[in-house]
Amino acid sequence: MTWIRRIGCGYILTLMLAALAGVAAAGTPPEQKPAGIGDIYLSFGGYLADGDGASKKDTTAYPALLVNNYLTPTAGKTVQLIDLAKDEGSDVDLVGKFMGDYRSNASGDSALARVLKAIADTRAQGLRVSPITVELGGEDIFNQALEDPDLVSKGLERLRDQLAFVLDELVDAVTAADGHRTADIVLLTYYNPVPDVKELVDASTRVNALIRKMARTRLLAVADVDKAFAGKESALLDDLVPNDEGHKVIAAEVWKALGH
Repeated sequence: MTWIRRIGCGYILTLMLAALAGVAAAGTPPEQKPAGIGDIYLSFGGYLADGDGASKKDTTAYPALLVNNYLTPTAGKTVQLIDLAKDEGSDVDLVGKFMGDYRSNASGDSALARVLKAIADTRAQGLRVSPITVELGGEDIFNQALEDPDLVSKGLERLRDQLAFVLDELVDAVTAADGHRTADIVLLTYYNPVPDVKELVDASTRVNALIRKMARTRLLAVADVDKAFAGKESALLDDLVPNDEGHKVIAAEVWKALGH
C-alpha cells in the first residue's frame, strides 16, 4: 500500500520497538488466585440449586449444607446464604428465562439482573460475596433430548451463547479495578438421572463438556457432580432428583472445587 512505501525502514523499526516496550510495560494479566470465603455465599440456578429432592431445603439442600458444614466453620464467622435459585418448570429455554430482558434492560427484574444487583448491593455494604455457585443449562438440554434428540445440537448452540454471556457478566461483576477477582465462582456439572437411556447419556456428556469448557476458558472452578454420581444413582437419587445424601455429595464436590 502507498502509505507503507512512504515510511522509512528506520521509522518502522522505531514503531516496532516502542510497541514491544509498551507490551513489556503492561505486563501479563494478574494471576487469578482464590478469593477465599467472603461474607456471603451466592447460589443461583435451576432445580438442583433450588434444592429439589431435599427433605428440608433450608437445611439439607446443598447450598445450606455448604454454608453450615463447610464455609462457616472454616471461615470462623457466619457466612450468609443468598439463594436466588428457582425451579422454573420444564421449558426448553430455562436459561433464556433466567436471562429475561437483561441484554436490553440491565436494570430490569430478570433473574440475572437480580444476581448482579445482589453482588453490587453487598459491595455497597462493605461486604464481599464469595463463593458463587452456578447451576445452569443441564435441565434445558435434558428436556430437549427427551422432546427431540435431533434438536440437542441446536440447544447446545443456544446454551453456548447464553452461558457465555451470563458468565462474562458475572466475572465482570466480581473483578476489581486491578484485574483480580473478589469472588470464587464454581460451575456445577450434571449427573445423568437415567444412565441407561442413550439419549440422556449423550446429552449429559455434551452439556458437561460445554460447562467445563466455559469454566476453563474463564479460569472458573468446576464441581464434578456428574463424576461423583456416576454408578451411585440409586443411592443418591429419589426418582430424578437428589435425595439428602445426594445433596451432601453435591456440597462436598463444590467444597472440593473451591480448593480449601
